[in-house]
Amino acid sequence: MISKIEHITNKQLLTVFYGLSSVVLLCLFLAIGTEERFFYLIPFLVVGGLLTILDYKYIYYILLIALPLSFSVYLGANAFAELPTEPIMVLFLLILLFRPFVTKNYDFSFNHHPISLFIIAQLLWLIPVTLNSTDIVLSLKYLVSKYWYVATFFYATSIFIKSIKDFKKIFWLLYIPLLLVTIINTIRHAFYNFEFYYANSVVNPFFINHVIYGAYLATILPLVYYAKYWYSKSSFAYKLLNYSFYFFIFAVIITYTRASWLALIIMFGTAFLLKNKLLKTTLFIGIIGISVGIGVLLHQNKYVDLAPNFETTIFHEGDIARHLESTYTFEDVSGMERIYRWVAAKNMILAKPWLGFGTNCFYDNYKHYSVLAFETYISDNKEKSTTHNYFIMLWAEQGFIGFLLFAGLCIALFILAQKYYHNAVEKEHKHLILAVTLSLTSIIFHLFLNDLIETDKLGTLFFFNLAVLTRLSILLKINY
Repeated sequence: MISKIEHITNKQLLTVFYGLSSVVLLCLFLAIGTEERFFYLIPFLVVGGLLTILDYKYIYYILLIALPLSFSVYLGANAFAELPTEPIMVLFLLILLFRPFVTKNYDFSFNHHPISLFIIAQLLWLIPVTLNSTDIVLSLKYLVSKYWYVATFFYATSIFIKSIKDFKKIFWLLYIPLLLVTIINTIRHAFYNFEFYYANSVVNPFFINHVIYGAYLATILPLVYYAKYWYSKSSFAYKLLNYSFYFFIFAVIITYTRASWLALIIMFGTAFLLKNKLLKTTLFIGIIGISVGIGVLLHQNKYVDLAPNFETTIFHEGDIARHLESTYTFEDVSGMERIYRWVAAKNMILAKPWLGFGTNCFYDNYKHYSVLAFETYISDNKEKSTTHNYFIMLWAEQGFIGFLLFAGLCIALFILAQKYYHNAVEKEHKHLILAVTLSLTSIIFHLFLNDLIETDKLGTLFFFNLAVLTRLSILLKINY
């Protein structure tokens, strides 16, 4: 794809500059004179429209830079928007819907890849799930947002990453703003002596809470680690990436996010298994182990034995030592609250196993299926969070097929990643395949304890990594 910007003369660029400057000044005067905030948005809409016409690749670059810097804005009626990322994703959905009709020799080969087929099947399955939903409006909102997430970070990424060189450029667009945000958050936390109590507040407004922040950092770490091998050890880029890798580890530690700490260990183990061709075997052993464990808990309602003691199950706010102790003694309120939600989700699955209750509908239904014995101090759920296990939530909301399609996608990507790694010849390709696989490992591990894939931070990285892995296999001409 040849950029149209390359063919613009200096005189034309000067004309565009004066034109945009005039629009900005006019809108500024109108905004001040009329006190209408909408006029402040017009310059951004004009620039966005201009870039879209000239070359929407630059909109994609802006989106990547904005990703670590995005923040949530309350729209009313319990609705939130991630700015500036979500409006840009909507734009990409519109662009990609019309792209096959305006682009000559449109390449559909990317859509034939197994990973693409799983994603397409998931998107199609959402249609009957939405029509059968207990709240069609809520499910329709989910459907539309899922489409623009996939359009932007799976399909648009596949368009703009055609080589290792493209990935390097995109990596730096993600890395630099995240490094700046992490430095800011760490300095703010330092003023409070890195105390556990302030782990949530210091990450605002860039991250909703310390859990998403910790998960995001853990997910980026493999990409940072392997990116340093692009450069010589004496170069500034190598030293920056090397030192920042350890800085990011420190940042993960002071988030006090237990899942993210465990994710670092899980990724290390995954790297060992992948390199030694043991990942596929271990994956199937893990699936059998989880299935047997669930079967044992469900047999004669053995899971009831896990019911917490309402009086002793509490949150040790500000005391990290007691917080960790309560984790392995099963007296941590967040862990026990998860079991409360999981038991409710199990009952929802039994009630509607095939089509589920509809996307976005877990919160409105789960209390009717909860078991009082598992109730905790925070079961009133004022924050309106969901299951804290994405796989269970999928089955409860999207039925067995929805669960199976996502679980199948996760299994397929690990099997394919091991194959791609050992078929790749160049070390640079091996490093990238491994980095992307470990990044996906972090996200999938977090999904067993949280629902972070629906956030603009983790969900975007999930589809981004899938697109890179898929594009790499096509680039290296490795059979599926």
